[in-house]
Amino acid sequence: MRRWYLLLLGVAVLSFGIYAYETAKPWVHPIKQADAIRLAALEKNNAAPQLVPSGEDPGPTQEWFGDAQAVDGDTLAFDGHEVHLWAIDAPELDQTCERAGKPWRCGDFARTELDKLIGGRTVACRGEGPEQNAEHPTVLCFVRTARCAQDEACQTSLGSLNLFMVKRGAAMDVEGHFGEIEDDAQEAHVGLWASSFKPPWEWRGVEAGH
Repeated sequence: MRRWYLLLLGVAVLSFGIYAYETAKPWVHPIKQADAIRLAALEKNNAAPQLVPSGEDPGPTQEWFGDAQAVDGDTLAFDGHEVHLWAIDAPELDQTCERAGKPWRCGDFARTELDKLIGGRTVACRGEGPEQNAEHPTVLCFVRTARCAQDEACQTSLGSLNLFMVKRGAAMDVEGHFGEIEDDAQEAHVGLWASSFKPPWEWRGVEAGH
């Protein structure tokens, strides 16, 4: 009887240990894991951006990979083909906001922040969102980021351009996917949140009425 008791106790301790490990270890979202694998494969094969001919449905798994330029705060160009960052909206290039009682070119700020995030690195994007078309695809984009310790050991991971534009206060969340990030940026008064401004969609509406 004592032997069975010790066996059951051992199983319980082992189960608790596994549970504690699974609870304590960093959790990585499955989508981010899949994107990391996809980006690594693209880099290994030195793949070029995969562009879909006009009029064809690119589908949710369409990918763009390579050098990208910031057109504005929420638009990238791959070899002249433009894609829009999914679920965010940034000030237009000619949009001005107000900071410390003076006009401020917040549209230029947003594009500059996107340029800084890219930093000359390879960008990998995939189609995201329920409505996709070849002319104006919406995408979720990543760049490699490295966090280095004092011993020069660096850990590479993926950084989402969509998320970090909201985090830096350079764009606004429009679908609720980055709501908590936007709340943090607003509380910290970073970027747009350190000024008075019209949301980009309201500003476009006013300009269109002129």
